[in-house]
Amino acid sequence: MGGAGAIGARAWRGEQEWDLLRFKTLRTLSEQLSQEAAAMDCRLTQFLTSNGYLLTPDLAAELAHLGVGNVQITMDGSRATHDRLRPLVSGRGTYDKVLEACVNVVRAGIELMVRVNINRVNAQTVGALLDDLLESGVTPQHAVIHAVRTVDHGTCSVSMAGACFTNAQFARVWIDILREVARRGFGLPSLAPIAYNCPFDLQQTVMIGHDGSIRHCSSSDGLLAQLDGDGT
Repeated sequence: MGGAGAIGARAWRGEQEWDLLRFKTLRTLSEQLSQEAAAMDCRLTQFLTSNGYLLTPDLAAELAHLGVGNVQITMDGSRATHDRLRPLVSGRGTYDKVLEACVNVVRAGIELMVRVNINRVNAQTVGALLDDLLESGVTPQHAVIHAVRTVDHGTCSVSMAGACFTNAQFARVWIDILREVARRGFGLPSLAPIAYNCPFDLQQTVMIGHDGSIRHCSSSDGLLAQLDGDGT
């Protein structure tokens, strides 16, 4: 597993999202953006989306020092289902290491969002995941739970594509999952209409991939630009 998720600089909103595979470059970008924001009397908001595999205690502390205020990490259900759905290339499981990353984030004083991609494989195991988080010290005071429907964007295997719920099926399952979330004291989502589904739907937003490519979205084939090794 590499650094899942994407990074993007959104100057118009003063936001930057992080990925961990090219951390030296990202540190440089963060420092430069922070300086420019301060010079223009603007506030820079930084957040990270990651599979958590590279997120050590030292790295979490440095993220906090750089001003990263929120980290989203995906944990797809219990140990058994997460390891089935999110293994290393070797097939070895990642659950324990990703759980440690969640602990590292909250210990560094950063807000944590635990994302769970719900499907037929893991829908009944969210409670076990929540219990492990609580036992590890990831409490409602430090974290929020974001349970979403697994969607096949054409990259799932045949077996996993068949594991995806329809919207109607997910709605029924989601109610039970929210009960599990609330029973353990975590907050529930506030539903409100928004003008877009994802920040990367916005024309002004770009994504910086782990290879330095700049695109509108991870689902976009169009290359807008390419960063070199020093972030230029």
